[in-house]
Amino acid sequence: MAGRTATTDCALALLDEAEVELDYPVGRITTTAVALGGESVGKIGRTTGTTAGRVTAIELDDVAVGYGDGLGVLRFDDQIEVEPTQDAPFSLGGDSGSLVYRSDGVALGLLFAGSDRGGQNGYGLTYVNPIDVVLEALGVRLVTG
Repeated sequence: MAGRTATTDCALALLDEAEVELDYPVGRITTTAVALGGESVGKIGRTTGTTAGRVTAIELDDVAVGYGDGLGVLRFDDQIEVEPTQDAPFSLGGDSGSLVYRSDGVALGLLFAGSDRGGQNGYGLTYVNPIDVVLEALGVRLVTG
């Protein structure tokens, strides 16, 4: 992939337990939208739980993410940037794969990377793949029922 950029970092998983609470915390998320910038967003992550943020950049290019010795640094184009709106990070390691949604329950993206520095309040920045690009890459759709 030398010299090329990616647009997604995503995967599929099979749940061990089929019971999932689809209505927490903003109701069932069945639609998607393109981020326009400035939206209030939330996510539920394994590490940080439910957090709130704001979209601070869209169509962000050349987001460099380190993947260790095996892959090295990969670069991503057309990404969404989110900063926290609370006095804590929007995301930390282990939150990758979280769905990022608007406060009205519309999906915007899939969390895939972040930094522990930066942002207006100094709690770091989070990077998100646009959800429609992710769904298309995986050949899937949101569950509607």
